[in-house]
Amino acid sequence: MIKKRFTIYARNLKSLMLSIVMNIFQNNTYKVNRGIAKGLCRKGGLGFVPSYSKQTNEDSFLIEQQSLLENKIVYDIGANNGLFSLFFARAVGPKGQVLAIEPNPACFKQLSDNISINNFSNVRACKFAIGKDNYSDTMAFSKLYMGQGSLDTTIKERTLKSKTSSVIDIEVFSLDYLIKNKNYPIPDFIKIDVEGLENDVLVGMKEIIKEYKPQIFLENHGATVKEKVNNIESIIEILSNNGYNIHHIETRQTIEKHNAAQAKEGHIYCT
Repeated sequence: MIKKRFTIYARNLKSLMLSIVMNIFQNNTYKVNRGIAKGLCRKGGLGFVPSYSKQTNEDSFLIEQQSLLENKIVYDIGANNGLFSLFFARAVGPKGQVLAIEPNPACFKQLSDNISINNFSNVRACKFAIGKDNYSDTMAFSKLYMGQGSLDTTIKERTLKSKTSSVIDIEVFSLDYLIKNKNYPIPDFIKIDVEGLENDVLVGMKEIIKEYKPQIFLENHGATVKEKVNNIESIIEILSNNGYNIHHIETRQTIEKHNAAQAKEGHIYCT
């Protein structure tokens, strides 16, 4: 019990110190020297600090795909502070377009600032969430980890137990609705990182999937291992039924319904 309490205390202290450092540098503008946005400008964060850690699987895979994204329409659903949106903007070029979707006001501010300081005119920042339908909801997040806000019920309940938690009201729209009724462009490539709402996002774009079959790059989430398994099984069911070939980035396995649980952690690429 003492060891567990110490671990929790140490984790909270680390989070607090990181938050303090992040706040100190939140208005610092610099050129990123590593990762997915290397060579681009960024406001805030610690991307100017040298790092010798290995490049993430996510970054490595997307960088390999960069040349294939030229002139494409990319949706970055769950854009956070915009580092991936910046990467996509550079990759698609002036004839392509990026729709960067982020409902969290603090993250949206960072996203908008980062688009602006890089003078990208091919990125449209959208301050709402994507889901299975159109509705209003609340998002729970930790003030220490603003980018981890979630609409998932279990994740929200866990987040709200923290003394650093906060709640905001947001609007949610389905991608099918936006494209059919609001003249949003048809996607060629969709990145989905939505902290547990992945299945809802796919349900809300079933017509787009059926008619246009965009490439999908998705990170799976869930409050528990069981929920991660349930989530990825639902995701694989939807995508397999629509003829997608699914690859797990971390293990390089081909994923089908019978081995969906193998992709409970990490990212899948669907074509």
